[in-house]
Amino acid sequence: MISSISSNLSALMAYGKKMGVHANNVANMNSEGFQKSRAILTENPEQHVSVEIERIASPEYPISETADSQGITGEPDNNVDLATEITETIITQNGYEANTVMIKAEDELVGTILDLLS
Repeated sequence: MISSISSNLSALMAYGKKMGVHANNVANMNSEGFQKSRAILTENPEQHVSVEIERIASPEYPISETADSQGITGEPDNNVDLATEITETIITQNGYEANTVMIKAEDELVGTILDLLS
């Protein structure tokens, strides 16, 4: 039972780091040349969750062209899509909340067992 709480705690920490990555992407989405990061959650053999953070170097969006009085110039855009980041943030929040509920349920179960034993 304690190992399952430990697994849920590692998942909470991993989801917290993943949320930080999304927040950083959104905060820097208007920065020229910013390359977004992605957090990948994986399960260890000990049933703990770890997170790998990798930078996405290839732009998903082409260079935008703006017309000015002297001609057309290209401005490099970053590769952050706000809709994708918000969607991923909602999924990350739901994963975090699910692990929180599991920890609360396990805590109540341990409390009930201790009450029965006393």
